[in-house]
Amino acid sequence: MKKRVLTLIFLASLLVLTTIIFSTSYVSAENNVCCEKLTADLGGAWCQNAPIASCDTGINSKTGQKYNTAPTSCESTQFCSTGTCFDSQEGICEEGVAQNVCNSGGGVWSEKSASELPQCGLGCCLLGEGASFVTQSRCKQLSSLYGVETNFNSGVSSEVQCIASAGGDEKGACVYETGSERTCKLLTKTGCNGITGEFFEGILCSDENLGTNCGPSEKTTMVEGQSEVYFVDTCANLANIYDSSKIKDKDYWSRIIPKEESCGYGSSNADSPICGNCDYYRGSTASAYKRGETAKPQYGDFICKDLGCTSNGVKYEHGESWCGLAPGTANITDQNNSGSYLFGGKTASPDLAKTNLPGSTYTRLSCYNNEITTENCYDARQKVCVQSEINGFKNAACKLNTWQSCYDQKDETSCLDREQRDCKWSPSEEDKKKFTGCDKLGSSVVRGILGNIGAISCLFYYNEPFGNQMSAFKTHGDTGYCTPLNQPGFDFWTGDNNGEGICSLGTVSCQYRTTKSVATGSGVDDGAECINSDNSVKPEWIQAMNYRCMQIGDCGPKLNYIGQPGEMKTIVEKKFGGEQAVGYFVRSDGKEVKVPGPGGTEKTLKFKDFFKF
Repeated sequence: MKKRVLTLIFLASLLVLTTIIFSTSYVSAENNVCCEKLTADLGGAWCQNAPIASCDTGINSKTGQKYNTAPTSCESTQFCSTGTCFDSQEGICEEGVAQNVCNSGGGVWSEKSASELPQCGLGCCLLGEGASFVTQSRCKQLSSLYGVETNFNSGVSSEVQCIASAGGDEKGACVYETGSERTCKLLTKTGCNGITGEFFEGILCSDENLGTNCGPSEKTTMVEGQSEVYFVDTCANLANIYDSSKIKDKDYWSRIIPKEESCGYGSSNADSPICGNCDYYRGSTASAYKRGETAKPQYGDFICKDLGCTSNGVKYEHGESWCGLAPGTANITDQNNSGSYLFGGKTASPDLAKTNLPGSTYTRLSCYNNEITTENCYDARQKVCVQSEINGFKNAACKLNTWQSCYDQKDETSCLDREQRDCKWSPSEEDKKKFTGCDKLGSSVVRGILGNIGAISCLFYYNEPFGNQMSAFKTHGDTGYCTPLNQPGFDFWTGDNNGEGICSLGTVSCQYRTTKSVATGSGVDDGAECINSDNSVKPEWIQAMNYRCMQIGDCGPKLNYIGQPGEMKTIVEKKFGGEQAVGYFVRSDGKEVKVPGPGGTEKTLKFKDFFKF
């Protein structure tokens, strides 16, 4: 009887993609560069990593120069670096703005932070009855808008202190004579003394007992720096907070009523046609009525505007943030902010076939002042979006995907230490619960489960370490291997990443021995975990090796986030005679699997049928 030893190798390679992600539009491409600006048909977004064909190469009307492109990621370019943008017309400073975006909007850009720029210094701007914590330039612009003298105090260091300083003394009716009329202004006592009027603390000018030419009206207004809607009297003085039920209430038009005693206190009163007691911190603020955008107030032209947002039919409150379900990403929640992630609200690990796909990028959305802002967490899933909820209020954050040390962990405890890293141990506790009924097939495999895979109920975790990991499995998976919980991507276009090296960790060898005798014919003497008696490779073994490979990152055959395949590559091959000659092989691109057919031909199978996804 003759015997010969053969080696079966599962090859793990970096999945070189033809895709890139930018903003909230998803396309595929062959070459990837940093576009200073995308073409108009793609939304005209600034500073996006995209195919060169997607870049706007026209002339920037603001600068007179062509829009830039660079064969690298936008984070590495000068023209897309972020800093502080100062709008001299509006007197507003904004940090984290790309230089080209600032310049195109007519702003002045600086790489310094706002706190380092004198023109961005904040102070208290007094505007009649109200106050705003703004820059001096902004104060001048607001003072001109409201027709009052500029009163800016740079010595006030906080918004709370600024608002508290507005008005100074208690307000009241200041009655004085002008020609033949007895009229009134709502002022502080100090202000009233300045015009030699008679001051009535806590009384409104519309109080009929004052005998002035001021009275109730159906008009309303809003005040800079305050969130409420107010009645105004016939002399254009502020009265109490708008309450339609008090339109003819003499007492309500006679004395100043505090916010706490006004209608709807403790609620946002958003879109209420009858109450103007808006509350910014509860999601509303005074705004001019706009047909079709807000409810119509019963009186006047102002209403408590709802600062909340609606996205995909879901209502979000002002200040809430949530994770956008961008193609190829997972829905990750962490209710207790403890690192105990749930994927899709059900499982402790993501679905490898549907999430963390090549080219995908996590996004964080936030609702602020009735506007939704989208933030890309980071290319190549170096950050993932995690959402939590406290008392019904949603909060999401782009959290660092700390996957780099996963491959070095030797035990389950170290692997699952969420304070240090975000990793998954295989086989997991979820896997172990499903081991019953699976037969152990040799010393180098342990029973495991790959979710719902149809007819094949059991797959096997192979006894091959990653780097310094433990190499011996025990019964029921007492040891195993550690991989990233959220598989990272690799910036393959930069040419300086270690993706090939990382993916090579998934390469596995399975040695087996064939026998041949006159009496029994050909057979397999050893290595039954990977080879059938007819010398064909077991699909279960290939499935298990591919599952293991997919857990590493953008490795092995996968579809990308828009369902496009990668390159057709050899994933399994048999080597004979001291690894010299290559025989049986399997190739795949994530969409199709090519296996040996009769007469040296290849037979093409669907990936999902072969791998049972």
